[in-house]
Amino acid sequence: MIHYEGLHDEGQVSWILGECATGLVACLNAQPALPQNERLGSSACEELLTTLFDLWKFGYTYGGVGVDVAGAMAEHATAVEHFGDEDVLEEYRKVGLYKEMAEKFLQLVRQKEALAVAQANLTEPMDVTWFAEQLLKSGELWQDQALAFVEMRLGEVKPALHGKPQDFTSAQTIDTSRRWLGEKYLLYGKAKQTVDMELARFQANPDHTTYRSIRSAALATGQPGDLWPGLRPQLIQTLEQKGRWGALVSLYLDEKEVGQALAALAEMERTPEALSYGYRSESPSSRYQAQVAEAAEESYPDEALRLYKPVVQRLIDGRGREHYQQATVYLTQIKRLYQKQGQEAEWERYITNLRNSNKSLRALKEELDKRGL
Repeated sequence: MIHYEGLHDEGQVSWILGECATGLVACLNAQPALPQNERLGSSACEELLTTLFDLWKFGYTYGGVGVDVAGAMAEHATAVEHFGDEDVLEEYRKVGLYKEMAEKFLQLVRQKEALAVAQANLTEPMDVTWFAEQLLKSGELWQDQALAFVEMRLGEVKPALHGKPQDFTSAQTIDTSRRWLGEKYLLYGKAKQTVDMELARFQANPDHTTYRSIRSAALATGQPGDLWPGLRPQLIQTLEQKGRWGALVSLYLDEKEVGQALAALAEMERTPEALSYGYRSESPSSRYQAQVAEAAEESYPDEALRLYKPVVQRLIDGRGREHYQQATVYLTQIKRLYQKQGQEAEWERYITNLRNSNKSLRALKEELDKRGL
């Protein structure tokens, strides 16, 4: 374990440690069923428990060893040593198993003590929201304390992020807490707190997902009817100012604003940045062309045709029968759009040129023939 961080392939050692933990837990679990004279002596038992604790501590730091070591140790302490609840709690405290200690207090319906342990020791975002969820199960009387606990942890992390825009760990911690609180505020009818929390998430990371969360909160039962119409233009303006055109395309498609989606996509097409997507370099807008084209077929058929064609070309350039099959799906759409507008001659010119320029691609020809294209 002490050399773990210096290894080139940590996975091999992680597997070995998991196997060790499995075997040692099996050894521990076997003790009660053995005759007294075949059980481990006190020194060997102490060594076994110490080793298991070291494995648990390693797993806690590096993502687990695939075995419930803590649970096995707790069961052993209760079943073999005949410990009472207080003894188990004391053992948890001694070895720093504060999450397990808080859970034990909750099982004993001693919520105040569980909360005190959590407040003093639980700081990891997943542990914080986990404990708050467990406390909520204790009933409505504990609702405010559960929310206040997460709010407290959120308040502790926010100042640490101030002036550190690249601190992604703290930013993720804050978003985890805000997202959990936003969901609970909405669930418990705390209308203003819900919108405020979702707005904070949007301001930290303005995108389609956070926009949609605010929309859900603002349109929830009990909110003023003019709240969302007043908020929406501000959110759109923020996304435009930050150049989040992809998010704008997505949300406009969500809201059936096809014309606006086309305009946002046009802004993306003017962006010189190029991203690599496997077989060739693509502009960011290429990821949205097929979606927007499909939405535009009814009201903007010419724009749909314009957008479908580069999608087809990229698939053909990607080579491979799977790409060709996908290309023929879009070609079928293109053919239908031309026919709908009485432009069969334009379709014939387009498909003839496409075939002629790709004569060497036998698999493409086969797929086109299968579709009658």
